[in-house]
Amino acid sequence: MSSSSYHNSENEGAGPSKKKKINIIKYLRKAGPKRSNLKSGSNREKMNTLVCAVYAVKIFLLKLLAD
Repeated sequence: MSSSSYHNSENEGAGPSKKKKINIIKYLRKAGPKRSNLKSGSNREKMNTLVCAVYAVKIFLLKLLAD
């Protein structure tokens, strides 16, 4: 999985406040390092990684809708 999809969604929703954008980047970074588990790792680790990614996207969308 490349990180380009995360950056695209981040750039589309560039909000008026800089602080909100920094928070979004922080959430994406939390989900970031675990993405390497998708290539090598147990099925349980892969599921945890996907759940983290889904929650990061959910939080990102909720923050966009909050405006």
